[in-house]
Amino acid sequence: MSKDDTKQDMYGDKHPSIVPAYIFAFLFTCFTFIHIGNMIKYRGWFFLPFVLGGLLMSAGYHSKHMSLRDRTSLIKAAIAEIGILVAPALNAASLYMMLGRLTLMRPQKPRLSIIGRRWITAIFVIADLLSFFVQALGIGTIVSQQDLKKGEKPDEKLRKNGMKIVVVGACIQVFALLLFVLNTVIFQKREKKHYGGSNIIDPKLDHGMTKTKLFLVKNGKGADWHVLIGTMYAVSGLILLRSVFRAIEFLPSLADKVMGEDWALYCLDSLPMFFVLVVFAFVYPPAVLNEAKKRMEQAGMNNA
Repeated sequence: MSKDDTKQDMYGDKHPSIVPAYIFAFLFTCFTFIHIGNMIKYRGWFFLPFVLGGLLMSAGYHSKHMSLRDRTSLIKAAIAEIGILVAPALNAASLYMMLGRLTLMRPQKPRLSIIGRRWITAIFVIADLLSFFVQALGIGTIVSQQDLKKGEKPDEKLRKNGMKIVVVGACIQVFALLLFVLNTVIFQKREKKHYGGSNIIDPKLDHGMTKTKLFLVKNGKGADWHVLIGTMYAVSGLILLRSVFRAIEFLPSLADKVMGEDWALYCLDSLPMFFVLVVFAFVYPPAVLNEAKKRMEQAGMNNA
């Protein structure tokens, strides 16, 4: 273990295991490359933020296991903390873009969304970016108070302010996700009321998943939009779980008990975000939406 004897240990008296960091670094790297391949194959350029989120998570866990081997390195610890903390905001950005594109597949009237369909992506992505930068600012403030020489004491007030900033950023993300889910539910209900819940992507397909196989959805063939909506709910729930955990973790009153605990990080942050990559690896939204657009253009139904 490399160590600078003139600097304090970035992890203090905690001793996180290196093994889970190795495992998640490997898993996130593998699935991120799967998404890069899918993005190129299906020209899913709007999913670029999702790929960047995967790359950030990969870099975060690679840096984490390196920082655990060199526990006095500020740079490695900072990359680990920032990468893992802010990456889900990029994953969520592509999620919001999905709904924007889905609403454009229906006529403007009657209004199916509580937010104007051409504003959906902009509003949610702006909220997401705000969450991204606020959390990055907060974690940067916290990490700066860990880069100390032996015997120096951190500025507790500044450290706690950094925690509060992270909590604010996480709460912005939670609010945006809850509003997104509410908007999606209302869109789905109104769509069913006015269009009978017919398949936006292919009206010839049966309602629901009775004849839709998930492996067919990946390349857009036989794609049922209800499956796509279902994956949006699932991914929203996973990111929401993770964001709520992060908001609680950085509360100054709980930070010392939760922050740095292996079980909390890997069960309530790493696993949910890994499942997000897995879900969209099998039901790949750009492939489904591109196929939908192609079919609608062929049928003369393009409302975008």
